[in-house]
Amino acid sequence: GEVNGDSNIRERVKRRTWKCSIDPSIPDPALFGLEQVPYWAEEVMVLNLYKINVTLGGKPSLDLSEKVEVRVGPWPRGIIPYKFDCALMRIQKERVKNVLRTIEAFTCLKFVTYTTKKRQTTNQRLCLRHHRYVLFSEITKKVDRVKYRKRRLVHPDLETSHSRYYQMKALSDFNRCYDRCKHFKINCGNDGYLTLVNGRCACVCPSGLDPSTGCRSVFTSVMTKRDFYPSGPYALPLVNSLADCPSQEFDKKSIQLYIDPTSRNGPKFNQTYVLFYCVHTRKGRPWIKWPLGSYCIFRTIQRCPRAGFRGFRTIYLRKSERDAGDTEPEPIYFCCRRSGFAEEEMVLPFKLPFTLIKNTRSRCRHVKGMYLERSKPIPYRVETETGVERTKNSHYTLEEMGKKKINLCSYRPALTDCGGIFGLNKTSSSYSFHFSNDREIVQCTWLFKATETEYSRLVLDIENVAIEHVSDWRKCTQYSRRVNELEVRYQRVGEPGISVCGTSFPKSIISERNTLLLRLITVGRQWANFTATVRVIEPEDMCYSMKDNGRTYVGDVNFTRDFEPCLPWSETTECQIHIFNPKVFNTVLDGNKCRNPNPNVKIRPWCYTDKKDCKWNYCDVCLIGRIYDTRLDCYKTGSVVDCPIYGCAKTCSHVLPKVDAALTVGRIRCDRPTDTFVGAEPILPTIPRDTFDVGESLFYKFQNKKNLLTKRFCLTNGQWSSLGGSVCLYDDTYCADMWPRCAELIKKYPSFCRIFRFTGMPYCMCAFTCGKCRKTQTPQCVVKRGGRLAVLHSKQGLAVGDRVHRGTSVSYRCRLTRSARYLPDSGNKVRACLASGTWSGSRLTCRNVCLRSWKYNPENRMCYKKIYKRQSYIKALGECLTLRGELVSLKSQDELRFIQDLKDGAQIWIGLDRLLSVTNTTENSANFSDSGENDDPGWFWRSDGSRPLFANWRSGHPFSKSTNKHCVVMGYRGRWRSLQCLRAFRFVCQTPARRSKKFS
Repeated sequence: GEVNGDSNIRERVKRRTWKCSIDPSIPDPALFGLEQVPYWAEEVMVLNLYKINVTLGGKPSLDLSEKVEVRVGPWPRGIIPYKFDCALMRIQKERVKNVLRTIEAFTCLKFVTYTTKKRQTTNQRLCLRHHRYVLFSEITKKVDRVKYRKRRLVHPDLETSHSRYYQMKALSDFNRCYDRCKHFKINCGNDGYLTLVNGRCACVCPSGLDPSTGCRSVFTSVMTKRDFYPSGPYALPLVNSLADCPSQEFDKKSIQLYIDPTSRNGPKFNQTYVLFYCVHTRKGRPWIKWPLGSYCIFRTIQRCPRAGFRGFRTIYLRKSERDAGDTEPEPIYFCCRRSGFAEEEMVLPFKLPFTLIKNTRSRCRHVKGMYLERSKPIPYRVETETGVERTKNSHYTLEEMGKKKINLCSYRPALTDCGGIFGLNKTSSSYSFHFSNDREIVQCTWLFKATETEYSRLVLDIENVAIEHVSDWRKCTQYSRRVNELEVRYQRVGEPGISVCGTSFPKSIISERNTLLLRLITVGRQWANFTATVRVIEPEDMCYSMKDNGRTYVGDVNFTRDFEPCLPWSETTECQIHIFNPKVFNTVLDGNKCRNPNPNVKIRPWCYTDKKDCKWNYCDVCLIGRIYDTRLDCYKTGSVVDCPIYGCAKTCSHVLPKVDAALTVGRIRCDRPTDTFVGAEPILPTIPRDTFDVGESLFYKFQNKKNLLTKRFCLTNGQWSSLGGSVCLYDDTYCADMWPRCAELIKKYPSFCRIFRFTGMPYCMCAFTCGKCRKTQTPQCVVKRGGRLAVLHSKQGLAVGDRVHRGTSVSYRCRLTRSARYLPDSGNKVRACLASGTWSGSRLTCRNVCLRSWKYNPENRMCYKKIYKRQSYIKALGECLTLRGELVSLKSQDELRFIQDLKDGAQIWIGLDRLLSVTNTTENSANFSDSGENDDPGWFWRSDGSRPLFANWRSGHPFSKSTNKHCVVMGYRGRWRSLQCLRAFRFVCQTPARRSKKFS
């Protein structure tokens, strides 16, 4: 195994006299490796290697199946062996190595190849005292990693981005890289961290802050003294002939290239193209190296600079038109590299404009203190004698989509002498400033900190905005062609934030910690004006406790910070948090109001907005942000009773819940609790107290298990929470309900203890009510018979007269016979045994609904029967009367849909006509007394004589009365037609569902 820069270990490997053994006292890297496997997997996925899996190989140092105490520690000496599976391709291995090189550059970790030589592994030769290594293999089955890509190693609920800052920080801190820099005199602040950067101790800061000052000031310049440039021979391209080289260390040169006008580049290019470039002639300084990134430079001698350039590309070009076809084309060499993360800024000591060559496989990287802009590409034509394009070592490509052109990344210096770091406290609680783009290129950073306490929050209001020509300020992140950008980092200083653009920004931004950073990048070619006001909110001025992240909040706000309506917690059972999950603080979940049942993950109250994808969002429960409208038609809904706050919150402000600004957590107190719980008693503090602050807790002990404790919390409404909260104890030796709603819940849902047993709810929160503990002093329940026409469900294995314990549920059903159908009439199908020895609910009774050949419609409680014999309308009426029914009537869309399914595509009579009199019920003697057109009484239902309020006429129907078409037929597709009553069709009879025995 190769170890970079560790001469002592190499010496030991050469001597081969160092013998090591497994030391159980050192931290086992297996456990830490398992924690870091998701990190390696995510870094690999950044490079779109979706077919690579990251696991741990080798046997563990200790038998983890035994109950021994194992300390989780870093990898010994920061050395991590790794190994590739033989199925991986070369390009996959190269991309994984790029990730590992980046980690090596910004941490103290070193990656070595895991091999076995002469029965000795790399771990044994390096005396690592363990057998573990990281294995990169190919995934043979489909693995869904979309959910994990949205997570973060430090805080899993930060908004999705491609930042790796805090992951590298956590990796460096866990391996104690700062111990190797004890001589370093600068303390890193503002979320900066001390580690090894390319083998040298340095502070790593969030973008916009200066590492030379320990991240305690904004970035102003890369080099404070004279400029030094990366060492080694190389050349950089120039955009045009008027441009100057970055400094005197470069010599300006040019070369004339011939472009064939008949090439696929088209006639838009000239026949000749003059390429200008700057050649670095001095040795430079060896400690100034080329940074990690994805770019290319020109090669001037036979090798590339020793700075991580892993490959090169050769292009053969003609220097003049007369040389075409006569001489061998001249080669132009490129040195390329691809490493690091795309969002990281490169640090180069250039103060004048310069240009790099773009590596096609990634976008142009940003350079600290420079503005990135696209330049006109360099066209070229590849010529060979056979007409085939001739290239060499094409592992790194320069052209895009087959177009023969070299894309450039040009950089211009930006003015960074603006912004600053500002502290806000109670005496200086707000700060306002205005910015206007009176310069050409500007990069400004403003960092605001609440200095009183870490629980303080900052609120940003932006006014007079004029940044880019974007119509909708909510689509700034989707607008990729923006030149000016104002970024607001409200989560953490090193985590990318949201973009502000457009001509208005009505939303207030509330920080999630006590820091807030604004970063502006503008080139002066478009608008870039805004006015910002930042104010501090102290924790005692909030409506919930900041120390517990709002766990004890029980207010009435039921919409998110974007005024989206919240979903009820009882409807989110497919998500992680719901009212039946005992592993979270579910005792405060109420309706669809904002809560924080998992304060270890979320940092303030929140709620779900979509139960299908489990989307959630934070809530501004104290309403400290501005209220705004996003819709243009809100003026139409201002007087509506159900005024929609989503999109029209400002117009509908009268329906928003009222938050008393004077009622803050600093003024709310809870009295000493007086209520009791079954099987548990409180442990009062040593010093008697009559009141408690919001967020404070009281311990309770179980009467039959004194060493088992649980808590109650003081809530924001001045009341105490239920017993237990998020405590889940899988032990049947205690017997108590830690949720006062258990007795109420089992009465409402008798099968609650049985259905939700997979969530652990009966064992954790309702152990007494559900009978999951050993205490059996409560009376048992005797299984009883069902009510009229109801029987006990046979699948439960219970019989009438059996005795059951509390929490047991018994099911009943209606009888089944061949001749009749019975449905529930009253009572409950499921009954639960209560702690009092009685049953919940009442006896189930059933009733005779329809005959066997009739079909029941529960919507209107009617029975229907289809008659297949075709008869006239009058005979159909008589046939239904003999069945003690009537011809079907359709008075709603649901009834129409039900009959449409019942008739199965046939045409049927319906009981709708406009007959004035019927003198004979037989078909031969039927006499229809028709009047004139003016005496037409209209259409009536035969069932009750009412006029039809619902109709589904076919186009052109009904016909006029003079046509003698007075009866209605329902067609194949459910449309109604008026036809002569003497025609013969099938029909459907209906009768109400009654209890009379004559229908049994």
